[in-house]
Amino acid sequence: MHPKKFITILLTLISFSCSTKRTCTYYYEAGKIQQAQTNYYDAITLYSKSIKSSSTTYLQAYRKRAESYLSLDSLLPAIRDYDTLIKYSASQDDLASFYILKGNALYLNSQDKEACDYYYKARNLNSTQAWDKIRLICM
Repeated sequence: MHPKKFITILLTLISFSCSTKRTCTYYYEAGKIQQAQTNYYDAITLYSKSIKSSSTTYLQAYRKRAESYLSLDSLLPAIRDYDTLIKYSASQDDLASFYILKGNALYLNSQDKEACDYYYKARNLNSTQAWDKIRLICM
C-alpha cells in the first residue's frame, strides 16, 4: 500500500474510532509517522491535536513537536515547547536533558548567553553532556 494512502486511512480511522481518552495517543503516533516521512507541518498539526486532546500535559508530544519545529527552523515555538517540558519534567535526568535541548535551540537562535545559562543549569544536575556544550560554546 502506498504510504500516503496508508496515512489517509490511518487518520480517517483515528477521527472516527478513537475514544476521547485514547485520542491523544493516536494523534501522537500519527505525528511520529509524518515526522519520520519529513512532513513536519503535518506532524506539528498532529502533535498539537494530541496535546489539545490530552487531559494531562502530554510531554512526549511537546518534545516531538519541538523537534519538528526545529526541523523547520521555527526556533521560537520550539523554545516555548521546551519551556513546557522544563516546567513539567518529572526527573532530574529529564530536566537536564530539556535544559540542554532548550540551550541548543537558544544557541541556534543566536542567544548564546541564554543558551549557556541553560547548559550551566544542566551541568548543575550533573549532566556530562552539558560540560561538552559549555567547553564548546561558553568558554
